[in-house]
Amino acid sequence: MNGLNDQTISLLILLALITLPLKIIGLWRSARNDQKWWFGAMVVLNTFGILELFYLFYFSKPNKHIHRKHKDTDAE
Repeated sequence: MNGLNDQTISLLILLALITLPLKIIGLWRSARNDQKWWFGAMVVLNTFGILELFYLFYFSKPNKHIHRKHKDTDAE
């Protein structure tokens, strides 16, 4: 059996550094959009960011309306 060489370890670290932010953003957006199937698929399947990229750029709805509570500024 051969052990992992430095090049393989570097590739795995690079994939993890790319995949982790994509997974976090994809999970956050799917939860905000109440898309439970996408959330579950991204949690269960490890596709090295491919599923997350498809979701973020093709299937998710960007939040156009940010719900914030505004204080009434007319109080005198």
